[in-house]
Amino acid sequence: MKTLVQLYYRILMGSLRLVTGHKTIQTWTFHKGCLRILGNDWEVRKPKRSLLRIIWTVLYPASYILLLGISVVLTVKNAITILKHQGKSGDILQFIRAMNGFIVSIAYVYAAAKGIIFKAQGGQLLRLMDMLDELGEQDDDGRPHRDRALLNCTLYMGLLFVTPGAWTIYFVFFHQAIPYPTEFPWSEDTHLGYFASFSTDFVTAVYCAALHSVYDTMFPMVVGVISGHLASLKAKLAKFGGGGLDGKEESVLRKCHLKHVDILRIMKHMNDCFRLLFLVQTTYTVLHACVIIYQVMQVSDIALAIMNTSPILSSAYSQLLMYCYYGQLLTTNFEELKEGLYENKWYNCDGRTKKSLCLMTLMADRPVRLESYGITSAAHHTYLSSLQDSISYYLILKTLTTEE
Repeated sequence: MKTLVQLYYRILMGSLRLVTGHKTIQTWTFHKGCLRILGNDWEVRKPKRSLLRIIWTVLYPASYILLLGISVVLTVKNAITILKHQGKSGDILQFIRAMNGFIVSIAYVYAAAKGIIFKAQGGQLLRLMDMLDELGEQDDDGRPHRDRALLNCTLYMGLLFVTPGAWTIYFVFFHQAIPYPTEFPWSEDTHLGYFASFSTDFVTAVYCAALHSVYDTMFPMVVGVISGHLASLKAKLAKFGGGGLDGKEESVLRKCHLKHVDILRIMKHMNDCFRLLFLVQTTYTVLHACVIIYQVMQVSDIALAIMNTSPILSSAYSQLLMYCYYGQLLTTNFEELKEGLYENKWYNCDGRTKKSLCLMTLMADRPVRLESYGITSAAHHTYLSSLQDSISYYLILKTLTTEE
């Protein structure tokens, strides 16, 4: 299994190095390569106003966002038609396919929303990348954090592509039908019509998975870079008072202080970039899970419902997990930095160094986390509360549909 993961990682990153032109794997090779494929090429600060570039960076992104929107309208329209004719008392398979249409449409809507948000915030994100690069190269203490985050980003992309693909293969193999119906303006009775419908659904699903995976991994990569620099700071501060700095305490402390100030500045900019996106992701996961739970509870064949919904449900909560896990990791690393300022042999330092360490400890005592307008924050408790919120919204949905 480990060999397959390494092979997948090498193939993916090797391909993206060709797209970006990077000779070696760099911090942003994964994201800049994927963003360039999606037409969001922010590497060039003043793009040339050529026709080809306008087509690639404006019309092309608009086309797949429009494709997602059209697919949502056609899929929801067909799902509503099926429910009106079939209902819960009709064919179970048709009911499941109709509900799948709503589930997939939610994923399409939020993929398009993420694409629009990131297209609008391209300048801010480019600035965030530059600010992180300006912190300097990672040393031996920090590089494992960055590399681990980069590996997790590639694995997450694989998850979002493989899971819906396996779900579709299962449905086609066992039920001889596409998992969700879309009302295309052409007939699907012919081989050509069916192929056109399948191809359109396939392309739309690929762009949906690509948008979710690329944009959802941007925040974890930022956290991985920051965590690496925090680990480097903690390792340097641990040497104070122990004689390991060869009398260069003042110079090292000055560099640590400046880097800590830069990291806090980056954190403020990071919140500006991701607060809206995290709020969108939280609502998306809760609503997505709500509809999936409703589908499971309305079908008499529970085994069929679970086999049908578990892949999509796992993908939905994996998306939120990326934000909550790395948000909690970021907060924890800042707290460990505070501990590192105290766990060294500060009592052996001179008075000036002790005073500087105290001031740095006070600054490190400030809570640092990703917050969305004071509504929610990226942490473990948010992830757990989303499970409760999904069940609560399911009960509301069940009550409304029962009354009807």
